[in-house]
Amino acid sequence: MFKKPLFFSTVLLTLVATLPVLCMAHYPWINMQSYQAREGRPANLTIGWGHVFPMDGFMSQDRIEELVILTPDGSKTEVEAKSDLEFASATSLAAGSHLVFGQPKSGYWTRTATGGRRQSKEDLDNVLGCSFSVNTMKAVLNVGDAVGAVDHAVGHPLEIIPMANPGTLRVGDYLPIRILLSGKPYSGFFHATHEGFSSQSDVFAYTARTDADGNGRLRLLNRGRWLVKVEHQEDYPDSNICDIRTYRGTLTFGVD
Repeated sequence: MFKKPLFFSTVLLTLVATLPVLCMAHYPWINMQSYQAREGRPANLTIGWGHVFPMDGFMSQDRIEELVILTPDGSKTEVEAKSDLEFASATSLAAGSHLVFGQPKSGYWTRTATGGRRQSKEDLDNVLGCSFSVNTMKAVLNVGDAVGAVDHAVGHPLEIIPMANPGTLRVGDYLPIRILLSGKPYSGFFHATHEGFSSQSDVFAYTARTDADGNGRLRLLNRGRWLVKVEHQEDYPDSNICDIRTYRGTLTFGVD
């Protein structure tokens, strides 16, 4: 008679202890200096890092694995580090609609009874939970007066695709998006917020979900900078190494 409550309490305590590992991890996003930039100049940006958009923490250049710009003609322009936290396109940009995209280095985070470790749970004692994070980020950058197509898939594991250029939309309009997980339609919730909506962690202005084809709509409630975020968790392939694998994708853009 006493085994069930004891078992329930043990499971509950384990879940509570594991929740910070599974749900509270930071995520990155691209902060463009301007989402409607002048032509003939380099594009400047920083990488946001945390839980409050647009300014929480910043990700340093040594943690970035990929950061490039897809130009209107389909070629790629490299993004270079100007300092530890500041980045810029390697060349000046011509008029047109661009996609800036990147991926930080993936990695493990394991929480133990004595604190967190940036490693798998192998060879660790008193493990409470382990997550392997794969983060991706994308931004829409219009240069000059261009508002061309930006509905290009770049091949990220979890990817938010804007099906219309935000530069063509105004407050009150809907931005159609498509979300892909491993190249296939993703049906699930996504969240969005805009600059100034809240200074609290993980508070979003809008939540909706995509359909079976991965399609969803975001209503643009305010002018300024916007962020869309999606997250997906699945079991890690080898439970001896880690517990879950978490994919996070972000999209940023500006609304006039």
